[in-house]
Amino acid sequence: MRLGRDMATICLTDAPDSGYYFPNLFRGIQQMTRLSERHFQTGLGLFAECRYADAAVRFQAAIASEKQGQVLRPQMRYRSYFGLSRALSRGAKLEDVKLCEMAAEADHFDPVLQLNLGRVYLRAGKTTRALQTFRRGLRLDPKNEELLVAFRRSDRRRRPVIGTLSRDHGLNRSLGRLRARFLVRA
Repeated sequence: MRLGRDMATICLTDAPDSGYYFPNLFRGIQQMTRLSERHFQTGLGLFAECRYADAAVRFQAAIASEKQGQVLRPQMRYRSYFGLSRALSRGAKLEDVKLCEMAAEADHFDPVLQLNLGRVYLRAGKTTRALQTFRRGLRLDPKNEELLVAFRRSDRRRRPVIGTLSRDHGLNRSLGRLRARFLVRA
């Protein structure tokens, strides 16, 4: 191996296949990454059409092609959408929750992963955790419409009795308790 003026100009003529080994390796990884992304985009289209089982197959194919390409930093959104689509198609199982938790923990600055995790929690019947996850996502992106809608739909609390006062105001709290005591939910 010959060295140039700096380490960035290393000549790879001594590598296997007469210097073509590393460029071909990188080219193969790029092709696998593009294939993974194509599977993912197709899965998103199926997901938007509410074809969750078909979308799960595509997301799983994206994960598999990523593993085959030996990607150094796997895309957590593939795993998150895979867990969510499986949970929506067959009911939330522990492995679906774990997939989404792993994805949200690894890439904890992505509000979409928090949204997916919250949806899986709701599907699994864990409303408190779902609300906490939606709040965490809203702290990352307060204007995310999907997170706002999901949070409002899953929030257990009713609107304050007097809308102009804060929820924590004493009058709202007292009137809210009276309303809860005397009104029966339908």
